[in-house]
Amino acid sequence: MKNQLFISQLIGDVLFPILGFLLWDWSLYFILIFVLLDLLCDLVVTHFKANKIAQFQGAKSKFPFSLSLIAIALFALTLSTIHFLVFTHVPAINFAKELVAFWNYQDMGLPQGYLLLPLLILMSIQQYRLEFSMPAMYRKQVQKEVWKNHFTSYWFLLAFAGIGIGLVTLLQVNETILVCFLLLVLILRTVSTRFLQPAR
Repeated sequence: MKNQLFISQLIGDVLFPILGFLLWDWSLYFILIFVLLDLLCDLVVTHFKANKIAQFQGAKSKFPFSLSLIAIALFALTLSTIHFLVFTHVPAINFAKELVAFWNYQDMGLPQGYLLLPLLILMSIQQYRLEFSMPAMYRKQVQKEVWKNHFTSYWFLLAFAGIGIGLVTLLQVNETILVCFLLLVLILRTVSTRFLQPAR
């Protein structure tokens, strides 16, 4: 069951960016928008997990507001660093225009934003149910483990952005290389989070 969930997570984290790049003509920024939306969903789910643990375990596991604030700050830092990378790569980019273009891009007659956002939310809810709620992980898991797993995503994405800025600045690498590097980082992130999952 755990292997099936891992494969499902790997497909969700990596398959959509690959399909977007190969079939839907997604740019690097489009892929990063998808990744950031997925990260935002995970941030919300992690808050729900921490709150559930605090409710069930009572006084011995109070909700860690400091970790919650750190998570929000790291999300803001990741968001800013990734946008700086994209700006370094494409100085003339109009972020507002690209966001609208990402949302309104049509492949099957419907703007993809109306499909991708509900899909990401649904996948996050399903992951919460299968990996946390149904196996009653809130009974034995401590909140630091939940946040540690979430923080891992920030470290990988910040590393990607930092190295990417260096590659663009020093070597003027093209977008395909950056996309391939991003896909490698996403795979490594997903694999690493598996080893951070506590045993059921």
